[in-house]
Amino acid sequence: MKCLIDSCIFIENFKGIKKVNELFLKVVENFECFITEIVFSEVFYKVIGLKGEKSPLTLKNRREISTLLKKAEIKTYMELLTMFKTLEANKNILQEAYNLAVRYNLLPNDALLLASCKHYKIDCLISVDKKDFAVPCEREKVVLVSSVEKLSSIYKT
Repeated sequence: MKCLIDSCIFIENFKGIKKVNELFLKVVENFECFITEIVFSEVFYKVIGLKGEKSPLTLKNRREISTLLKKAEIKTYMELLTMFKTLEANKNILQEAYNLAVRYNLLPNDALLLASCKHYKIDCLISVDKKDFAVPCEREKVVLVSSVEKLSSIYKT
């Protein structure tokens, strides 16, 4: 089973949200997991802000990003992200993302995630962003998994 992990899973996990951590661990232990370049970028940006306790732009302007990124905790987060196989976007995915954004009123990054699932024949999208993904995933035949209970009910893990 192949799963694409949305950035919100990493971010909520980094914040210490227990239910998201349980879902993350269950998915990683039982399935082939992927991320996209967009997921990497979103998580990397958010970690800089969370751990730097200021906006990433403020940290950049103060020339503090390099120092921040050398901290062991941040290195660990980045190593975690690089453990996953990364799906690359191509012209077909970009066109499909545009079509999905039009069809479902999705923001570009969300449309790119769903388009990547379709293009790479990914079975499920792991995301706690049910509001944005529930209808598009159902209509595009991509299983949206947002909890351990949902995962267990579908895949008997």
